[in-house]
Amino acid sequence: MEKLKQTNGWYKKNIFEYRTATDWKYKNSRIEMTILFFSNESKINRHNINFMYFSSVWQTRRYVLGGNEGSGFYWREGTLGCSDIVKENEE
Repeated sequence: MEKLKQTNGWYKKNIFEYRTATDWKYKNSRIEMTILFFSNESKINRHNINFMYFSSVWQTRRYVLGGNEGSGFYWREGTLGCSDIVKENEE
């Protein structure tokens, strides 16, 4: 359980003042997910959850060049998350 500071991007007075989250769950070597729960009460339960945020990441097994000028280039595995899919659908 975490009390959100007013400077936190998730904070909304009397709506999102507390947050708790599950640990990242790994379904296999390619899929991982977590869920964040927000409430205006310090003890979050199923009756006072105001908002849930579900996040998942998929290791695509598609490799792209990574790195920068200082470290040289290397192959890095791409990831695909929920926000990537939403962005593609909105375009």
